[in-house]
Amino acid sequence: MNISSSIENKIYFSKYKPDLKIGEGSFGKIYSAHNINNGELFALKLEERNNKHSLLESETYILCYLKGEGIPYIKSYGFSGDYNILVMELLGKSLEKLFQENKCKFSLKTVCMLADQMIKRLEYIHKKYFIHRDIKPDNFTIGRGKNSHIIYLIDFGLSKKYKSSKGNNEHIKYSENKKLIGTARYASINALKGCEQGRRDDMESLGYVLLYFLRGNLPWQGLKLYKGDDRYKKIYEVKKNTPVDELCAGFPKEFNEYIKYTRNLNFEQEPNYDYLKKLIYNIMNRYEFNFDFLFDWGLNKNKFKFNKKIINENENKKKEKGSNDVNINKEELNSVDKNKKINKIENNKNIIKNYIKTEIRKKQTKTQFNKNNNNLNTKKTNIKKESKLNKDFTNKDRMKKIQFNNKTSDKQKNTKNIFNNSIKNKKDKIRNKEKTTTKKNYLFKKKDDEIFEKLLNTEPNMKDVSFINKSQNINLRSPKHYKFISELNSTEKKNSEKKNIFPTKKELMPIGLNKKINEDNKDDGCFIF
Repeated sequence: MNISSSIENKIYFSKYKPDLKIGEGSFGKIYSAHNINNGELFALKLEERNNKHSLLESETYILCYLKGEGIPYIKSYGFSGDYNILVMELLGKSLEKLFQENKCKFSLKTVCMLADQMIKRLEYIHKKYFIHRDIKPDNFTIGRGKNSHIIYLIDFGLSKKYKSSKGNNEHIKYSENKKLIGTARYASINALKGCEQGRRDDMESLGYVLLYFLRGNLPWQGLKLYKGDDRYKKIYEVKKNTPVDELCAGFPKEFNEYIKYTRNLNFEQEPNYDYLKKLIYNIMNRYEFNFDFLFDWGLNKNKFKFNKKIINENENKKKEKGSNDVNINKEELNSVDKNKKINKIENNKNIIKNYIKTEIRKKQTKTQFNKNNNNLNTKKTNIKKESKLNKDFTNKDRMKKIQFNNKTSDKQKNTKNIFNNSIKNKKDKIRNKEKTTTKKNYLFKKKDDEIFEKLLNTEPNMKDVSFINKSQNINLRSPKHYKFISELNSTEKKNSEKKNIFPTKKELMPIGLNKKINEDNKDDGCFIF
């Protein structure tokens, strides 16, 4: 069973599963992986745990310390089985792969745009007191998705601190007879010589990378070696003996100045990053290039190919006349042939500008179209949501109204019933009272009638009657306690004649019932009605 297949079948940290092998180096292997839970993409760096000095451990420390634009972020670090594993941001293709896919040719514009970002990455690292020591096209990659225009610097396994960030900020000491650390093709002359590396060596090796993109190869590349020959010494001799003018021939003078400046720096001297970036900006302004991030690998090769003959013609004319400027003076060209050549150059430039403008417009239109579609979709979804909400709201309102009406009707019915019941109760009470009173009166009259009938039977002279009370407590119902007098005054007769023959209720009321007689009437011993 292959080792790669065994790695791809495993799941590391119970989350990350490797998909494909991306690269391989002295430290180990790199795989693209995905998170099982989320589906997010990451890069896995695997290193065997048998090594005494772990490069991945030092790289994780440096990446956590550097954190910034153009530097990949770390997700996690640990070990599983026989491997140390670093989980980090997944990036796009390296510049070496893109260079090979583009038939080992990059246009001047792409090289200038790359140089600007690459100088910025090294400046950022040097200000954090670190040197890379392995500058090459494989260690520069592009981003993915929205970050596809950003150039990333990777592989900090061979990086080193050249100055302490604490205390007196002392620089590391110069020393010789050291082994080469890095790639010999792009290493500086001092590094191949065996000197301690510093900031100047990173900047010099970056200059060789830029010339490699312009030329397609370097003079010390593909040397023939015999038995017993030291490869590094051979590259050192060729690199030292090739003059800078020959190395940068056919290209703008700013690259010549770049190499000369970086080679003349001292060990502890800080490079002037602004000056180096200004050299690149001068080239962009001279050829009227824009920082539109339209690299060669992003353009359609059939429609547009950068015409490198324009630069070569300008450089050849410069050599013939001995002028230092690359631009052609139109005033000196009077002949028809030279004017035609200038017109061809200008036409080619105009074609390039128009093509770039059209591509930018296409991108803008695509983005606007996508935005409009997104807006329409969001509007439709919002309208649907609003309609649903309105329906729900209306249904709720209807239910509330029905419930409210039912409640009000119930309340009204209850109030009406209560009111009617109260009236009925009142009427019933009144009726009961009337009945009781009528019954009492009826019984009272009956008893009075019985008494008078008995009196009429016993006493013959009962037409003119007056009652005299002889005792204090008299029972009116017994006829023994009354004395009847036949003669009455004339006024009393008239009143008795006007009224009914029988005495009224007031006249028949008991005189001394449960009451004491007044002290004034005690002496007389009687009370007259």
